[in-house]
Amino acid sequence: MEAKTTHTPGPWEVGKDGHGKDGWVYCDDATGSAIANTNVALSTIPQAQRAANAALIAAAPELYEALKELVELKAMSDANGPRAVYEERKPIAWENARAALSRVDQGKEQGGE
Repeated sequence: MEAKTTHTPGPWEVGKDGHGKDGWVYCDDATGSAIANTNVALSTIPQAQRAANAALIAAAPELYEALKELVELKAMSDANGPRAVYEERKPIAWENARAALSRVDQGKEQGGE
């Protein structure tokens, strides 16, 4: 039986709906509600680093889903050996993982500007 996730559903975005003022970097959910901010101890961490942290936090739902998919594929392969469904899903799972990591990296680049 698959456990139900209890985290706020994605997608999450950085600085949506005008957040990010006064040195605070927010992560918002799909409704625009703030789910996290990276303002730490009145900004002992540089703004670019806080923005990169926010990008990582915002990508968490996609990273979770990509990792979960890869683990499920590995279990499927271990249980049944490589089969058509596994072989068909494998490139998609790896592309989802690459896309999630790319989103984090793009957020880091945007935060450093």
